[in-house]
Amino acid sequence: LLQRIGRLHRHARCRPEPLRKAVCAVLVGAGGTLDAGSRAVYGQWLLCRTLALLPERLRLPSDIPRLVQTVYGWEEEECLAVPPEWEKAREEYQLAQDKRRERAKAYAISRPQTRAFDEATLEDLMKSVGAPSDAAALAAVRDGDPSLDVLVMMRDREGRVRFLPWQEGGRAVPTDAPPSREESLSIARQRLRLPGYFSKRWNIDEGICELEEQNLRDLAEWQRAPLLKGELVLLLDAEMRAELAGACLRYDRELGLTYWKEEGD
Repeated sequence: LLQRIGRLHRHARCRPEPLRKAVCAVLVGAGGTLDAGSRAVYGQWLLCRTLALLPERLRLPSDIPRLVQTVYGWEEEECLAVPPEWEKAREEYQLAQDKRRERAKAYAISRPQTRAFDEATLEDLMKSVGAPSDAAALAAVRDGDPSLDVLVMMRDREGRVRFLPWQEGGRAVPTDAPPSREESLSIARQRLRLPGYFSKRWNIDEGICELEEQNLRDLAEWQRAPLLKGELVLLLDAEMRAELAGACLRYDRELGLTYWKEEGD
């Protein structure tokens, strides 16, 4: 709400008389009920506190810190009486927050060990992080189903890695050395977001592991290119097909990416 209200009358300009005063209408259901979509995104606990604490008049930006700290800071200094019907909402919110903290702990960088300075490097510190790639870390700590982006390339019948036929003339890119900056930029433009099936919590780890193993085996040198480090490359075969996380994929210039479950499942 504060972000949206901050966009009202941001610029000095001549406005008609009825519009010279910045006004924001906050919609609430009959009897103070909250929209189901809003509850799904923000949770009932924070929405209830916001509804109860939002004043009729705001002064920005001076009111922002006070309002944010009041809504989120009930543990330190509660200033709002909590009705009995809110107790369940608060418990659900606190449980969700605890789960988020636990997920994040698994991917936090450990404190450096006490040892000789010349032996301590940032690379050593990162070895303790639980995720082998940026994609795996994002999948672990992002709320809701994360998205999974890949760079789409293909392998021809001779085993050479190429751009898709209608991209960059379908030219081949060496895999025994890091691509040049110009080649890396072109490869990075081949980005595609996989369908939601591959981003589900029960599916994404398998897909990321398969891509990481293939990239490590076939495209290890590409990880030495700064623009491609940490990226996942989906390699299609000469028929524009691939297998990933128990599904078959096919890319078509007209239809885009389609997928189906493997036969027998």
